Amino acid sequence: MQGERRQYEKGRNREGMSLEEIAQVLGCTRQNVQQLEYRALQKLRRKRHLLDALVELAKMAEAHRRAQSAAEDMAPGGGVTL
Repeated sequence: MQGERRQYEKGRNREGMSLEEIAQVLGCTRQNVQQLEYRALQKLRRKRHLLDALVELAKMAEAHRRAQSAAEDMAPGGGVTL
């Protein structure tokens, strides 16, 4: 498989390769290439979903930190130190 992978990597810079051409390079069927493509896209979508969730979590944490800081500033003494 490693040799096949190298062959595919050499050919991957060619634009517009058909499924049949990729299948010939990898030594498998067109359907296998479609399945591999589908699985790869699913993994990318899941990773994108996780990344979006992490970004949203970071925004929520920042909003919470700002709200907490504002509440401390409004507390008696207003965060003033002597």
